[in-house]
Amino acid sequence: MPDLVYRTTEGNPFFTDEVLRGLIERGDLFRRDGVWDRLDIDEIEVPESVRDAIGERLSRLDEDVQSVLAVASVLGQTFGFDDIASLGEQSEDLLERALEVAIEAGLLRSMGGESYTFNHVLTQQTLYEELPPRRRRRLHLAAGAAMENRSPPGRELRAAEIAWHFLEAGEPARALPHALAAGDQAERRFAHLEAEQHFRTAVDLARESGDQAQEAVSLERLGGVLRIESDHAEALDQLEAASLLLAEAADVEGEIRLTAQIALTHAERGTIREGVERVEQLLNKVSEAAPSSALAAIYAALARLYYFGNHQRKSLMAAERAVELARAVSDERILVQAEVRRAAALYLLGHLDEALPSAQGAYQLANRMGDRDSACRALHTISAVHMVKGELVESERFRRLMLAVAEEMDDPNQVAFATANLGLTLIYRGSWTEARSVLQNFAAMGERLGSTWYSTYGATFFAYLEFMQGDTEDAARLRDGATSTEAHSGDPFIQALWAEQEIRTGDPSAAIERLRASFQREEVIIADSIGWAVLAWAQQEAGLPVAEATARRGLEVNEECPHVLHHTDVLRVLAVILRESGKLDESESRFEEGAMLASSIPYPFSEARIRHEWAKLLIARKEKDSARQQLERALAIFQHLGAAPDRERTELALEGLEGKGIL
Repeated sequence: MPDLVYRTTEGNPFFTDEVLRGLIERGDLFRRDGVWDRLDIDEIEVPESVRDAIGERLSRLDEDVQSVLAVASVLGQTFGFDDIASLGEQSEDLLERALEVAIEAGLLRSMGGESYTFNHVLTQQTLYEELPPRRRRRLHLAAGAAMENRSPPGRELRAAEIAWHFLEAGEPARALPHALAAGDQAERRFAHLEAEQHFRTAVDLARESGDQAQEAVSLERLGGVLRIESDHAEALDQLEAASLLLAEAADVEGEIRLTAQIALTHAERGTIREGVERVEQLLNKVSEAAPSSALAAIYAALARLYYFGNHQRKSLMAAERAVELARAVSDERILVQAEVRRAAALYLLGHLDEALPSAQGAYQLANRMGDRDSACRALHTISAVHMVKGELVESERFRRLMLAVAEEMDDPNQVAFATANLGLTLIYRGSWTEARSVLQNFAAMGERLGSTWYSTYGATFFAYLEFMQGDTEDAARLRDGATSTEAHSGDPFIQALWAEQEIRTGDPSAAIERLRASFQREEVIIADSIGWAVLAWAQQEAGLPVAEATARRGLEVNEECPHVLHHTDVLRVLAVILRESGKLDESESRFEEGAMLASSIPYPFSEARIRHEWAKLLIARKEKDSARQQLERALAIFQHLGAAPDRERTELALEGLEGKGIL
């Protein structure tokens, strides 16, 4: 007997269970005197498939029970009593009896309350497929209509089911609004892939129904979720298609709203000029438009484009216009986005005393409104302000909060950006082991992120860490794979990190060429001082006489846009240049100032580098004991960080100090 069953079922648990239940119900397998027995093998016929086994068991039920189960199969694997009763096929008494019989037969299970589930999806599918197509469509229509007539909360929660029932009933126009509602509901749960599927269905239904207005809405929603998923190319295709439909319908307000979405997509994609041109084209068309939410949104989007494109004064002006328009029409949703952009521009322009309270206010408003995207961006600015002021503990705290919010949203762009910046803060704090772990998480999400404005940051920070720990091959691989956008070519901080690696590998000319684009603008921003410092270093290595003037320019810039961490780097580079030109007194003063500042933050890597270079000056002055103290302090820090190349250089310097080599 076991061999007979196994040959048919091949050990499939559900199939085996159905066969055995069927044999018992048929009487081929039975208990006699407390012992299981069977008919002769020749008399036993085992169903050839699991569907045959299910069908055989169903056929033994009363017709009323079979009919109830067939109707229930239209509702899916799990259903409620009210749902099946609302179809009006049977009385409640008959339904109750039929459901009890099905539970006793093991074909249904009670889920508690008035919910039921089929014992297996194949049971539901077998029943469903036996229904004549015409009756199946009629039942779907009845189910959709019954759910549609429920109170709004219940109807909204079951939007996906309602859309599916109307779709199966051949009613695309009735399915469409529910497909859109299901997509919106999925987005509120940050279930982006599920939302995408519903919005794609809505686009198809709108086209099938010939409803261009709803097609535009569906395309806009689909484009929005594709942007979150970092599929910027298709997002732009869908949004531009929606924009064309709105232009044909002379829906100016809608066209402005769509252009804002298109601008945000270009910003995150890194195609800044294209995005700005698209917005300016639209603004010229609507120059006489009255204040509106859409107009406020377009200026907020323009502010983000300028921000990503390193035009911070323009970003600030656009953000302030967006704030003005949002307040005029009392739209808090756009207002918080505009305030976030305003705070970010203020930060990069060095107006830290304005930027911090502005970002804090935007964060509070975003939290109150449940706008996690704006909350994330506000947290970035709050953390960045603390970082440039040297308040690294606070900066790390807000970075971790930003990452938690981004992960809750499941937004790959925000998660990547938060991860990268947490890694950077940990590098500054001297927690290089944890920084490596964090930035490895960024590397793991690289394929999902694709080519975006955000993707360069994590790759750049990770490559910098790898290089400083001696893994030059990995650093080069990361550099070659890093996304390069028009925005990043003008980012002095990103370019300074890459340029430093070029200097340390003996190519200062490449570093000078790299940094040239960073200063082809009139405004000064918070990251400029590090760019000037690294440029001066490259010029010094290349033997150019302008190095000192460049380093002093870095000091001037840092006074205009103060960045405490970068100030230590500017002081180190200037002190080295002064030392090499024989200006030892000022050089030592700069070394001492830089070391004290780096130690007070604390910024360990900068402190160690300053002390190592300071020791060379002390050697020139024949102050051997002081030089040894500086080198030993530097060596202890480099060892703790795992900065292998600098550790080795410092060890050689100590050997040279003892006459075993050269400094």
